[in-house]
Amino acid sequence: TALALWRLYAALTVAEVIALKLAGMSLYDAICHSMATLAAGGFSPHPQSLAGYDDALIHWIIIVFMFLAGANFALQYRAIRGRSIALAEDEELRAYVGVVVIATAAIVVFLMRDGAGFTDALRHGAFQVISILTTTGFASVDFQLWNDQAKMVLFLLMFIGGCAGSAAGGPKVVRHLLMAQSTLRELTRTIHPRAVLPVKLGSRVVPEHLLRDVQVFILFYLLTFSVGTAVVVLLGADLMTGITASIACLGNIGPGFEQVGPMSNFAALHPISKIVLT
Repeated sequence: TALALWRLYAALTVAEVIALKLAGMSLYDAICHSMATLAAGGFSPHPQSLAGYDDALIHWIIIVFMFLAGANFALQYRAIRGRSIALAEDEELRAYVGVVVIATAAIVVFLMRDGAGFTDALRHGAFQVISILTTTGFASVDFQLWNDQAKMVLFLLMFIGGCAGSAAGGPKVVRHLLMAQSTLRELTRTIHPRAVLPVKLGSRVVPEHLLRDVQVFILFYLLTFSVGTAVVVLLGADLMTGITASIACLGNIGPGFEQVGPMSNFAALHPISKIVLT
């Protein structure tokens, strides 16, 4: 299994290198960006990230491979081996695609309301949605300059992450699915206290101990985020910087807003803040 996934990972990396080279990027930059994309690492040799490559084709290529990096690699391998039905049957993948589509549509509307053209709004909206959701952290534009509504969409995505079995960080889509189903079940029990309501992921019933583990994980994740935010703000950062710096480091996202925006860095923060975020 490990060997099969490594082959898939290497093949996707090579495919992206070739695609970026054909799109006009230098071989060195193509290799660097491909490795950073498939690993959801986000480091670019250009100081302005992908905003330094104002080429729509390059951006769309990276959008596709960021999306694949945030999807379950085992599921992709099964699809390549002829079980494409596995893609349609996977509940987490459907939720992942749904989040991407809805968030991108919302940002396109918000950007077009401010005067952006549809093609640019779609490209930059899709790029930043997938970059933040998969915790890759690339930037095709300085989204710190976007309106508050568009930035709120990106902020919410910081708390989701990619799919289980992917290169993405964050809590993962599957945990949010289980938390949502578990919450809905408890609400239903207030009306039907004697009902038997198992939580399912696809066709499989999720054991109660796994639901408890997910709940503890999410609660501890939010507690860690809250403590990190408090420390950074108490040491002199503004509230939005503290909030987004904390979740960006906790989820391995990279950029946040304000002082730690996509075209900024963490250099101006208090030394103790840097230690906490590290």
